[in-house]
Amino acid sequence: MYNVMNKKSREEKNTTWKQDLYIAIKQFNYKWKVITILIANFMFIYLHILLFKININLNNIPFIKDLNKMTLKNLPLINEINIIHCMIYITSIALSIALIYGFYRLLKALSKPYKTKIITGICKDLEIYYGERNKSNLPIPITEKKDKENSKIIKMELYSNGTTQDDWEKEDRLKRFSQKFHRVIAGVEPHETDIDKMYLYYKKDFSDKILYWKNEYLVNDDCTLVLGENGIGRKEFINLNDNPHLIIAGSSGSGKSVELSSLLMQNILKGNRVIIGEFSKGGVDFNKYWRNLKNCDIYTNLDLFDGVFCYDLSHELEVRKQLLTMYDCKNISEYNKKIDAGEIKGEKLQRIIIALDEAGQIFIKSSDKAIEKTLAHIREMINKMFSTYRFCGIHAILGTQVPSASIFTDEVRYNADRICGKANKTLSEMVIDSPKASTIPKKSKGHFITNWNTEFQGYLFFEKEVFKNCEKKKENC
Repeated sequence: MYNVMNKKSREEKNTTWKQDLYIAIKQFNYKWKVITILIANFMFIYLHILLFKININLNNIPFIKDLNKMTLKNLPLINEINIIHCMIYITSIALSIALIYGFYRLLKALSKPYKTKIITGICKDLEIYYGERNKSNLPIPITEKKDKENSKIIKMELYSNGTTQDDWEKEDRLKRFSQKFHRVIAGVEPHETDIDKMYLYYKKDFSDKILYWKNEYLVNDDCTLVLGENGIGRKEFINLNDNPHLIIAGSSGSGKSVELSSLLMQNILKGNRVIIGEFSKGGVDFNKYWRNLKNCDIYTNLDLFDGVFCYDLSHELEVRKQLLTMYDCKNISEYNKKIDAGEIKGEKLQRIIIALDEAGQIFIKSSDKAIEKTLAHIREMINKMFSTYRFCGIHAILGTQVPSASIFTDEVRYNADRICGKANKTLSEMVIDSPKASTIPKKSKGHFITNWNTEFQGYLFFEKEVFKNCEKKKENC
């Protein structure tokens, strides 16, 4: 075949001979699958005909005669029914079901080449290829099967032919691919062992599934938090050692407060101290199960919060800075490890989480001079936390639905991870440097996009169940 190919054909060919051989073997198996299904279907049809066209009088067989007499004697009400005919009808129904299923499998198998053509066509339209357009190397589907970790996700193996993960993900190509393919493209990953292959994950369901938290999801350390699950059912994490602060943004109804509560809940279960400032709603989002926890303090009064945040924590920041400098530790994880190893005598440093459900209110100037003085004090402390003491184990998680340049300063953007739920274009671009969050459906809740271009669905949880081991004793978990 290759000897008769001219030079132009060779240049436009988008597979190597090894790839052709591999695909040929797969296609050979695929053809045998079709042939097997066809043979099975013809056998079902033949058995149907055989059941109704049989010329042997089964009633003359001695065994059948005795069976009929026994049935008529014990069940006189059905003396007009021939048991042989009943058996034939039941068998016929079973064969009909098998035949329908066989035709379904046949149609599914025959649609495989058509799906391959669709996918390569979409890749060409969206310019997902390697090289120039007239000499393109398009990704070629090989096989697909259900993902082991999530049965609702289809895992498609394909030859990358020079294309990379970035070629798929840039310029919203995955979303545009989803629209053309009429499937939700959950993501693209490189192959574990073969650099010439990659995986495409997709699902048929376009709705956001409600995910419920289980305590077994909790990571066994004091710094790793689970954000939620991505499109292929894998968990997304953040590490407070790497980026100690987090901003959660989104319009009303985006699930921002639920995501904030989910992260605070994990910190409480880890034994970290949580300080919550909730001034607009009076703390109604945090019920008695939160208030009964020893390592959780909720402040609805601005002055009280100012006293704890700006004075007590300011002193704590300085003490921790001196300790880390004295014992040559980069962060509190390293300090606590030295205590476990016996290199330092003393108590471990506990992580402290400062949470504001609507940080935008803090950054809006008040006409009341006394209130404005308190707000200015809190704003100064927040900026100090973000810019200076990022390694001391005191972290901020700020929620907001109001886009404000006063919140997203250079210090905040550099030292904080940022996630955004459904929002308008202005808020989306301000939070994650992209308008992608504005494309989240309006009815979607708990769906977020990060500033590192990852999408995930957050968890819903029930305080009574999650905090059941903490509530009664009012002690650290």
